[in-house]
Amino acid sequence: MGAVVLRDIEKLYGDTIACTDINLSINEGEFFTFLGPSGCGKTTILRLIAGFVQPKKGTIHLGRRDITNLEAEKRQVGMVFQNYALFPFMTVAGNIEYGLKIQKKSKKERAERVEKYTEMVGLIGFEHRNISELSGGEQQRVALARSLAIEPKVLLLDEPLSNLDARLRDRMRSELKSLQKKLGITTIFVTHDQTEALTMSDRVAVFEKGRCIQVGSPEEIYAHPINSFVARFIGDTNLFAADIKNGTASLSDMVAISLETQASGRFISIRPQDIVFSTAQDDRPNVFPAKVDTIQFDGSSVEYSVKVHDISFRLTILNTSTLCHNITVGEDVHIAIAEKSIKVLDS
Repeated sequence: MGAVVLRDIEKLYGDTIACTDINLSINEGEFFTFLGPSGCGKTTILRLIAGFVQPKKGTIHLGRRDITNLEAEKRQVGMVFQNYALFPFMTVAGNIEYGLKIQKKSKKERAERVEKYTEMVGLIGFEHRNISELSGGEQQRVALARSLAIEPKVLLLDEPLSNLDARLRDRMRSELKSLQKKLGITTIFVTHDQTEALTMSDRVAVFEKGRCIQVGSPEEIYAHPINSFVARFIGDTNLFAADIKNGTASLSDMVAISLETQASGRFISIRPQDIVFSTAQDDRPNVFPAKVDTIQFDGSSVEYSVKVHDISFRLTILNTSTLCHNITVGEDVHIAIAEKSIKVLDS
């Protein structure tokens, strides 16, 4: 049995289904991410695991223990909220030891754990500061230390990086992942940010409208999306409805793309980095004349939008010192699409 197991979980708010038919098994020591748009049910499931709300049906197990109806404070689960939920009238040390007081730990043990986890999150010397004196990143560290100090079996993270600026968020991703691996603690992370999910997770569960659509490693979900929703949500893609017959996907009367296999489906997905500029003399399949519509410089990459007859394609090319594409808007070019890069999807 996994560290956290959810079986047939359903939760309603009035007549609105927050989540339904949720069956997940999260492994010991795993960094597992719930990914999806706002309102898809991922935070509700986190709160169900924490014990803040109760399911309409189904069971939740922590190891071999059924915790479905157990009080939140008895579940050995720590949670870091999106807004951190720190006590502004307490010091850093006071916040960190709060849960230890609830657990009725001795004064000596509370002091030892405050020191241990303050050091672990890099806040030595901040113990007596008020929360209002801290930056967003420092407050995030306090919230993390407070959750870790109770030494939970499972750590729940509800979009804890969303309030940080981009550069700090990148740094905290790395630090959080490193700390999680060091402690070996089972961690469930909620986010709508695909970059966080892809860079931090051992496995990802993608949610849509209260249902879990696909579970797998970041590589599996990115390379083999189960449907068009996952293809769109995980990374950028060119997604087209297509008439697929006899190994060909027809996007319009003028544009038909050869497929690697005789697959059947209703959509095709092509990642922008899998489309490249070519020459008219290229004799590979799927080489098309095109006209450059827009160019967007993103620093590390350059994104092009080109039109093949009435169909728009997006290309992404890494911006390196050897990049020699002097391509301009309105220019006539050729693009090439490798057959093996085209994913056929049923829905």
